[in-house]
Amino acid sequence: MTTKFQQNNLPIQILAPWANIVLKSKIPDDIFQDLLKMYDEVKNSKWDSHGNNLVGQIEEELTVKTENQKQHPNWINFCALMSQKFLVAQQNTNQVSETTDSKKVNSNKFTVNINAMWFVNQKPLEYNPAHVHSNCSISAIAYLKTPKERIKSKKEFYDTDGKLSFINNAGLDTRWSVPILNLEPKEQDIYIFPALQTHLVYPYQSKNSQDRRVSISFNADIKSEIIKNN
Repeated sequence: MTTKFQQNNLPIQILAPWANIVLKSKIPDDIFQDLLKMYDEVKNSKWDSHGNNLVGQIEEELTVKTENQKQHPNWINFCALMSQKFLVAQQNTNQVSETTDSKKVNSNKFTVNINAMWFVNQKPLEYNPAHVHSNCSISAIAYLKTPKERIKSKKEFYDTDGKLSFINNAGLDTRWSVPILNLEPKEQDIYIFPALQTHLVYPYQSKNSQDRRVSISFNADIKSEIIKNN
């Protein structure tokens, strides 16, 4: 039976307590150049492998030490800014209150503590299996270089080769949500997401065995006072 009714001023409240977001942005050109410089410094130094802390089947995972970070404050400040923007966006998405703007993040009392930072120099056929990050609140990945001669997947309708993929933590009902988000990384892209958001990086093939994909990741804890509007 179909029931017809007129639309009135019905009170509607959106509850999205499980809505993890992925924030995407572009690294400004000047900060990107600074990031490339930091990569060269770390790459050309006697770097420590970060691989023992990671699940990636990747040979070169380079730790960015605290002293390296201190030499590039513009990049570190940008990381803090993007962490703040993520926190604001996440708070505005996960609303369980009566109005969507009843909670705001007090940016004047915002702090970010970077627990770990590392470069990944990914070669063809290397990959990062599905995983989460522990002992932190948020994680991020940014891209310095992407393969120029990547071979397309044999199945173009489902080309996952080389993709950064996020797996839906809340549910797999495709009528209401996308179970897997596959993203094609581009240079200067940065993604910020909850540390416990499951994600993976697919391998890729290339016509050139030296065709690399270089990225940088960081884990951080974020703290900010939540204030209510009067």
